[in-house]
Amino acid sequence: MKSLPQNTPESQGISSLALLQWLDQLEEKGCNLHSFVLLRRGTVIGEGWWNPYRPDRRHALLSSSKSFTAVAVGFALQDRLLRLEDPVISFFPEKFSGSLPGAHIQAMTLEHLLTMTTGFTEDPHAFFFDRDTDWVWNFLRLHVPEQPGSRFVYSTHASYMLSAIVQKATGRTTFGYLEEKLFRPLGFQAPWWETCPHGMSTGGWGLSLRTEDFAKFGLFLLQKGAWEGKQLLSADWVERAVSPLVDTSRSDHRYAPEEHRAGYGYQFWQGTRHSFRTSGGFGQNCLVYPDQDLVLAMTAGDNIRQGEIFGAIHRHLLPACRDAPLPENPPALAQLQGRLQRLQMAFAQGIPSCQSPEARRQSGRQYRLSPSHLDYSSISFDFSGETDRITLAYQGRAISLLAGFGTWVENDTGIADEDTDTDVSILYRRVACCGGWEGNQYELRLCFCETPYTDTIRIYFEGPALIFDFHRDVWFTGQSLDVTLYGMEKELADRNVPAPNYHIHYGFGRSHFGKPLPFPG
Repeated sequence: MKSLPQNTPESQGISSLALLQWLDQLEEKGCNLHSFVLLRRGTVIGEGWWNPYRPDRRHALLSSSKSFTAVAVGFALQDRLLRLEDPVISFFPEKFSGSLPGAHIQAMTLEHLLTMTTGFTEDPHAFFFDRDTDWVWNFLRLHVPEQPGSRFVYSTHASYMLSAIVQKATGRTTFGYLEEKLFRPLGFQAPWWETCPHGMSTGGWGLSLRTEDFAKFGLFLLQKGAWEGKQLLSADWVERAVSPLVDTSRSDHRYAPEEHRAGYGYQFWQGTRHSFRTSGGFGQNCLVYPDQDLVLAMTAGDNIRQGEIFGAIHRHLLPACRDAPLPENPPALAQLQGRLQRLQMAFAQGIPSCQSPEARRQSGRQYRLSPSHLDYSSISFDFSGETDRITLAYQGRAISLLAGFGTWVENDTGIADEDTDTDVSILYRRVACCGGWEGNQYELRLCFCETPYTDTIRIYFEGPALIFDFHRDVWFTGQSLDVTLYGMEKELADRNVPAPNYHIHYGFGRSHFGKPLPFPG
């Protein structure tokens, strides 16, 4: 299928200078974007990927997956396989033998799931951490304190149940159903969706798409379910789905509260400036501004600057929209294109291994690491080649990674793609690495270039031991994840030479990088 048409910003009534100013503000505020595709009037007027992220690679969308699940429900309603008033329990009679659950969960309908008005007073999130249980049964036996419809409470469980219901109604996974109804008609390339232990699309997260395909979804919604002259999904249903059906004015969202208080539709957030959007953790957003005929799809790895990202859009992009084309500005366009071609994730600091005496001393050594939930048990180094080779033992497997200096080197870890959230995995399949030295410290950066996650590992060498300082930029239960491990040379560990006392700490948002911890005697 063909890609979206492209043209200059000026041809669609926005200046190249406005896009440059938008990029300037994102950089000034430290917003960690991975990619974006900006559409005006159905035409791409700007797109960029921060290397090693690439246009041909998909990116995990996290909770933006919820909006796709809602669209699957819309298609099933259109096919008369579902009704909004259908009780949730009616789809799973096999889960009950003898007695039904409480009255509130009996009253819960498909529409309550869509609007996150299930009757919960807080998000019940525990069962997703046990990967081997029956998630549908876990949901149906939860206590529902209030009458469904009484209040909005964001719940990924509700989105999972929608996916389970779509599968019950259609006989196909949500992913398989959308492949026919949406993904193929819009020309998506190699989409992928995680499944639960029972083989159902996870619904509330787990979808991975190329950024351009993410933007196509926004354009499909902007066009009220039409694509290339065909009405794929009811315009009335799309209009309702993206409308403010539920009051979210009491939302306590930490990072962009004003954008979470404008209302909620069917798994779509309303925004300020008469907008609506999908919303995924750490900045996986597709924003639609109907008044400006504007769609912005973006991926990111940012947990604290969501408000800055929205602010940059409101300050520089929306006010720049004009009804008529603008005069072309070749110098500004050339500057913009050059800027977009140079987008880059930050490299590791320091000097290359070939210039480091410490690298020569450490090459060939292997260290055993203190145990932690990271599941790294040992690390070894080979700094003798043009690229560094670091081998990590992860969950009993040896994972060998090549790292460049001042360049990203991509690796395939062989880790399966089943899980895309940090509560389950620390390593993912595709990772680009770079490294550098400052004295006796080696910094290794791992960019998992199909996810929001970037790790920085700083390793301080001292005698026969090391400090392994781990930092993940984003983390669901805090601003970041920081863990410190200690290591001992394997030969000494194998001879039962006492290892130094180790200390593991969880420093969410309190990185101690740059300050080597005193190594215990």
